[in-house]
Parts: sequence; structure tokens; C-alpha cells
Amino acid sequence: MPGIAGRVDLSTAMCWEVMRSAFTGRLLYTVNALPSALPVRIAVHQESILFAIDSKTAFQVLPHGHNFCALHVDDVCPQKVVCRSVVVLGAADRLCGDDPVLLSAFGLTARPEDFVYARIEPTVINGVAVDLCD
Repeated sequence: MPGIAGRVDLSTAMCWEVMRSAFTGRLLYTVNALPSALPVRIAVHQESILFAIDSKTAFQVLPHGHNFCALHVDDVCPQKVVCRSVVVLGAADRLCGDDPVLLSAFGLTARPEDFVYARIEPTVINGVAVDLCD
């Protein structure tokens, strides 16, 4: 794998491995041209990342077709002293329905009514592994 000392680029398959093992990530988006990050509970279904956000944030993240965002996940392995970091870029859209059985199958739990369920369909996924001892 290409990389520099202490840093190795992850393959697409390894990036998906990190995403599938993660429970939380940070949803990255802009509000009034300023960057914003929100911790979210995530689940991976096939090659989509699913998450729940409050309706106010959903209005900012998913408005009128301006729905491109990023999701960042870190996976720190203390035994190996390595951090794997993955960034997904893609379009976010609302999931239809809030069926508890469907949400449970995706690994999400039903939230109060003021939450919106959404997914990111990745157009780009990349990541790196960093040796924390270097």
C-alpha cells in the first residue's frame, strides 16, 4: 500500500471494514458557509451509511438538493497503537419510513418523532492508517 513513514493508505475494502465496525462517526457539513461536525450513530447497509439526526440539523444537511456531505470515522486500536481514519463523501437523502423492524435490521434504534433517518450514498471513500508511535 502506498504511504509515507507512519501513514498507510487504506484500500476501499479496508475502508468499508472500518465503516462496518464503527458505531459512531462525525457528520460533516456546512452552515452559512462555515464547517460543522455532528457526532451521529451510524450503521452500514450494503454500501450506504445510515444515520439519524434531529429535524433542525436535517433541514440544514438535506435542503433542496444541496445535500452533499461527508462522514468521518476513526478506529483506534490500542493493542497495535494504530488509528485508522476513513472519510466518505456523497449525497445524503432521507430514508422513507421509520419502521422499527427495518431500522433494527439496519442497526439503528427508533428515535423520537423529531428525528430524521438518512443515508449517504458514497461517491468517494478513502482512508489512512496512522502509527501513533511515529
